[in-house]
Amino acid sequence: MGTPFTNEEVAEMSRKRLESFRSAGIKYVRVLGCNYAPDECDIYRAARDDLFEIEFAPTLPLPGCDKANCKCILLAVEGPKGRKSPKE
Repeated sequence: MGTPFTNEEVAEMSRKRLESFRSAGIKYVRVLGCNYAPDECDIYRAARDDLFEIEFAPTLPLPGCDKANCKCILLAVEGPKGRKSPKE
């Protein structure tokens, strides 16, 4: 297994990922954790089912994350059915 990314590297990657999602017209994202409980922070556990509109999406690591090497990623997802974003 390779060397884990530092939280500074994770933050930079998540900013770039959000930028590319916005450029592609993505409207919603979710945070996906590593699916290994000892490596997941309480902040992720509280937000794991949250759907974020792209303009309000957090960068990673999530604010308040206490892990030295955040393993979360942002995923582009479809929005809730029957709900439009405020700009539509």
